[in-house]
Amino acid sequence: MGYEDLEVEEPSAEIVNMAGFKFVQQLAADLNRGDVKLPSFPDVVMRIKRAIEQQDCNSDKLARIVSTEAALAARLLKVANSALMKRGGKPVKDIKTAVSRLGHEMLHTTAVSVAVEQIFLGASLKQHRERLRGVWRDAAHVAAISYTLTRRVRCGINPDEALLAGLLHNVGKLYIIMNSSEHPEFIDDDATLDLVVETWHGQVGRAIIEGWGFAEDKALAAADHMDLERNASGAPDLTDVVTTAWLMAREADGEEIHYDSARALSRLQIDEEKREQIMRESVDDINALAQALNG
Repeated sequence: MGYEDLEVEEPSAEIVNMAGFKFVQQLAADLNRGDVKLPSFPDVVMRIKRAIEQQDCNSDKLARIVSTEAALAARLLKVANSALMKRGGKPVKDIKTAVSRLGHEMLHTTAVSVAVEQIFLGASLKQHRERLRGVWRDAAHVAAISYTLTRRVRCGINPDEALLAGLLHNVGKLYIIMNSSEHPEFIDDDATLDLVVETWHGQVGRAIIEGWGFAEDKALAAADHMDLERNASGAPDLTDVVTTAWLMAREADGEEIHYDSARALSRLQIDEEKREQIMRESVDDINALAQALNG
């Protein structure tokens, strides 16, 4: 399903009475029309995606593509040398070895991380720069925990897919914050912006992720990860992983989290003991990977 199929309600009375009414009203209309103005991905990401889809894809070909983009090459080496990926191996000093160590999906996710950072943090937005950086740090943290969870828990979910879903889970926040700079009603009104971001970022993120051509499960993880009572049947899915990682990241940042209401953990068969064990044994690896993804 594409984002043109989304049906978005008009702003609630709570927001209607606030300064951000016009922004939210326009956002709702854009979403319902499928008219969200999507930022374009850098060409190198699309080239990597196309190369991976070809049957004759190999590390040499991918390394040549990566080498054309200095920021991506540097990030790839950093991720390849993070504790979680290194695992006692020798330091990686060249792109081809980095591609071989990480694999094609991890390479693509790393390219996406660089692209998203360039799109949303590369803009000259002095007013919200620190806010944007904070959101991106959260994304990298949730991504690293998502990756670790799927390696530690038998849930049938590809860790690379979980990493990408975690990385994209709050892209709607980045979009709203970046676009708020064009609306004077948000100047010196952080409370209104915070309310709009928290209320709308899931739906906006879903529209962006689907518009960028990612699989629907990534878009649904962005839209539904905050729904702790989400009803789902069958095997655990990416939304369960991202929800759990999101809660664990918040707890790691000092928030008091009540896990009892989160169905995602029971679907993943993670109890309190297991959750604490994962964080205790993996915290250094998680932080190292998050830092590498965060640039």
